[in-house]
Amino acid sequence: MENSTVYYDGHSLKSKEIAKMFEERNEGVILVEASSVTDSIVYEENKTVGFIFASVKGHLPECIKQLLNRLVVDKQAYIYAFVVGGNHEIRVIKDMNEILKHRGMKLASAYAEYILQRISANEVKQLEKIEEDVKSQRRLLDEFHDQMAKANKDDVKKQLKRDIRDYIKFKIKKKF
Repeated sequence: MENSTVYYDGHSLKSKEIAKMFEERNEGVILVEASSVTDSIVYEENKTVGFIFASVKGHLPECIKQLLNRLVVDKQAYIYAFVVGGNHEIRVIKDMNEILKHRGMKLASAYAEYILQRISANEVKQLEKIEEDVKSQRRLLDEFHDQMAKANKDDVKKQLKRDIRDYIKFKIKKKF
């Protein structure tokens, strides 16, 4: 993976760990701790930008939120997020996407712990999946929205109910 910048939340041990693994596995990845960025405007030259963080009580970490509000990147850039834990990961992804939309950018792909657990329980395989999607510039959120637009409303409701039930089971299982 070439010319990619990954911002991570330095306050989260899991974020640091995943970010270091990501950097070791990929040449050309520039790893930046989000809280260390103090510029009033953050101009990102790379066309691939990633964020690794854990949600904090269902919200974006403050350092990531501030960075998103100061970030300037090409409008066609590939922006992805990896939420490594915390509560209400999907809400955090939605909030991040809203901030980016407000700034004229778009979140291309997002990964939550629950989503990746469905792929594999092995963190290395999870990282491989993310790397594969980033290298191919796969826009998962666009694909998801296209599927939902084409689907029957009843099928969407059934799928959402199943997903919510499975997510609740995942969260309960994770606690124990």
